[in-house]
Amino acid sequence: MDLCNIQEVKALLGRHGFRALLIGRCACIYRIEEDAVRVYHLTDAERGDLYQILGIVSPDTDREVRTMKNKVFLKSTLRQPVKTALLVLVTALITFAFVSRGAEYLLVKQETERLSGYYRAVGAVSAISGEQYVDAREAAAYLESNPLVKTVNTYNYVPAVMEGDICNVNTSAYRSYANTYFAFYGTLRDWDQKSFRFVADTVVEGYPEWVVEGREVFLYRTSGSLGNPQYPGATFNDWYLTTAKTGDPEDVDAAYGKLERGQRYLVMAYFNQQRVCRVAYDDKTEDYITYAIYSHPLADSFFYPVADGEADWSDPQLSEIRQHLACVRADHRSLNVVPLQDMSALPMTWACT
Repeated sequence: MDLCNIQEVKALLGRHGFRALLIGRCACIYRIEEDAVRVYHLTDAERGDLYQILGIVSPDTDREVRTMKNKVFLKSTLRQPVKTALLVLVTALITFAFVSRGAEYLLVKQETERLSGYYRAVGAVSAISGEQYVDAREAAAYLESNPLVKTVNTYNYVPAVMEGDICNVNTSAYRSYANTYFAFYGTLRDWDQKSFRFVADTVVEGYPEWVVEGREVFLYRTSGSLGNPQYPGATFNDWYLTTAKTGDPEDVDAAYGKLERGQRYLVMAYFNQQRVCRVAYDDKTEDYITYAIYSHPLADSFFYPVADGEADWSDPQLSEIRQHLACVRADHRSLNVVPLQDMSALPMTWACT
């Protein structure tokens, strides 16, 4: 047996407590147990089967056979089943805990990144004192310099007027007094001592909820100024005193004598839902009818006749109506505008989508 193989054998024997005594070609395998020496094998050291006896597959591999490799651990495991089962259970629980926490972290991270495109943190700055209107410019400057803040919106309300025929939705008299008026060109169908009945063909000014082309308009007469329908005891300024007119012309009989059925007129009307004014469906005509109060009579007639096209606005009789319609038009299209850097940051924007 060469020196290399002898060293391999001794290394193997040492791992399991065995010792080898080599005398010439003979080999004695023994182990010392307490106060006794146990001899396990006597063989020829020159034969290759010595490696099989010692648990080596062959002289070229230096590996233990599987049965000898696991024999000690297997016996120890079988002798302590309860402890082994507990050890396996604890190992499984620890492994599950680590895996579950790792999976939870990855899931939360993934969902947070996905939802970050849909949600954002939005806050408002308010005074510690509780006051509603304070100078917050220093707070805004600090937030703008903070890298964690993306956008700072400062609300600055400014008035604006929309162009074209788009109206606002301030149809309530609580919003404004001027928006309760409308004007149109229409054909007089009939009248009596209490009312006038028209069919509108062209709308000069007014909310589409109240007057549209082709709709029948029923106008009531009144005996004088309506005053303020919301606050009867309030005092108007000069503008309201010169525009909130109903009443009759100076000569009522002469005014009635000038009316002609089928004649086209410029008509001013007053609409307030707290009075007799309304828009109702008529079963006979199967269409809607607008009920309102006529206003702005001329000195000698109820309405200004316009045979075709538009009225002659240079006529001194229409100066007051012209000025009033300019205010009504602006009031119907006025808005409170809030310029913002990022409208999508407003909660109300998301509530409307």
